[in-house]
Formats: sequence, C-alpha cells, structure tokens
Amino acid sequence: MFGGLVEFLRLMFNGIVMHRSIWEDAMEDKREKKKRPIPPVEYCGRIVAWNQKGDEIIAVGDSFSEVKSKALETGETRPRYERLPPADARFVGNS
Repeated sequence: MFGGLVEFLRLMFNGIVMHRSIWEDAMEDKREKKKRPIPPVEYCGRIVAWNQKGDEIIAVGDSFSEVKSKALETGETRPRYERLPPADARFVGNS
C-alpha cells in the first residue's frame, strides 16, 4: 500500500544526500582557493604579482610597470597583481 510512497521518499532522500555531497565538494573547492601564503614583511607597501593559482609571489616592485615586466619574464601568462598595505596599516570595521 505504501510501496510507492516509500520508493518516492527513498529517491528523494538519495537526491538530497547526493546534492549535499555536491555542495560539500563545491565548498571544499572554495576553501582550497582561499588558502594563500602570507607575504613577507619586506614586501609590505609594495606591489606584488602572484602566479595564476595565487600560491606563489613571482615578482615584487615599487611600480606596476616594473612588476608587470618582471612577472611576464617568469613565463606566467596571467599573473595577478596586488598592492600590499604598509606594515603599520590597521584595518577597522566589522567582519
């Protein structure tokens, strides 16, 4: 009598479990992307170029053109640039 309902609930539960697994995989990918090394203090206040993965600094300099030319010399096709805040900078606000 309840065979159809039981089958429906089983399929629905399996779908939810599978969906949660996909969601967990996506969240794990996001966590992996956020991991990035902390730049050395000597680089504070300067412009740095990261490799495409964002896990290694490939060039450092005081001007964007200098950093860009150094980064492209390393063979990186799509470097990411960032101006690091000075070492004495303080961040204020809510998280």
